[in-house]
Amino acid sequence: MKEWDLYIPDDKLREAHHLLLSAAAGEAMYEVAKASHPVPWSLRHMFPCFHLQGYNFWFTLVPSADCFVDPSRADHVEKSKSGVPYASLVQFARSLLLQQLTADIADFIDGMDLTVD
Repeated sequence: MKEWDLYIPDDKLREAHHLLLSAAAGEAMYEVAKASHPVPWSLRHMFPCFHLQGYNFWFTLVPSADCFVDPSRADHVEKSKSGVPYASLVQFARSLLLQQLTADIADFIDGMDLTVD
């Protein structure tokens, strides 16, 4: 994938935006990019989009409330081996259903080897 959505706690969104734009050792690695095209039932085009300079990679900072995940609740998140938090499997599935992301739900079902039922 060349484009990711990074879900950030709502109260940390501005801080994350500033952190990505601040230059480390005088060189900024990320630049503000053009937002994606509007999608029905989504506010994704309203959120800050970034491009990793020199690479074919973009990402959008999305408030975690937009995906119905509360990072302050232990049952909503799990942590990777390196300590990076991400939505638990149950919350991820719930998020896809609530947002009615039918293509992503189909991928989730296929990836989990589940049936639609």
